[in-house]
Amino acid sequence: MQVKIQHGVLINKPVADVFAYVSNPENMIHWQSGMHQVTEKRDLANARLRGGAQVRDKRNILGKDIDSRYEVVEFEQNRILHMRLVD
Repeated sequence: MQVKIQHGVLINKPVADVFAYVSNPENMIHWQSGMHQVTEKRDLANARLRGGAQVRDKRNILGKDIDSRYEVVEFEQNRILHMRLVD
């Protein structure tokens, strides 16, 4: 089963500032609904996500805590951050 989720919001900041914020795994708990802890980060570049990087987290979905691992499958600085759920 494949699920595609997209969401948009207007942020009155330079693209580079916003991209730096969302590509830092430590900030993910602030912008990803239900996530409450980043437990592991692998293959980062200067503490930022990049192609091939992986993040393991804990999130609450429908009242249940779930451990998840995501991998960055496409990354273009200031333009694309595409992640997929690995497990």
